[in-house]
Amino acid sequence: MNRHYHPRQVFAYTISGKWGYLEHDWTATAGDFVYETPGEGHTLVAFEHKDPMKVFFIVSGPLIWLDDEGESAGYFDVFNLHRHVQGVLREGRSRCRLHRKPVPVSTATFSRHRPRMRTIQ
Repeated sequence: MNRHYHPRQVFAYTISGKWGYLEHDWTATAGDFVYETPGEGHTLVAFEHKDPMKVFFIVSGPLIWLDDEGESAGYFDVFNLHRHVQGVLREGRSRCRLHRKPVPVSTATFSRHRPRMRTIQ
């Protein structure tokens, strides 16, 4: 993952595999808990291991991408994710119509204004 930082704290629990940050000399493996200090730039890397890297991250707030000089180069947050998912779903529906296939009923998205899930038909 490209170098980035979080303006708010992040918690991580390692389920399996081996991972760390290029900027630090530690590695996390199954059972390890990691606390990320707000504002610290880091580059996440998954190291070779017999098990795939699986980590449960608790993130609040955006992820700020950093350029080679350490300056902000963009961001990613829940609203970017929402727009991305909507675009993927729109594209999927268009392809279904193009190929005259039914739209999957289980496809769901979240409303940005209301905390409810709705099924797209």
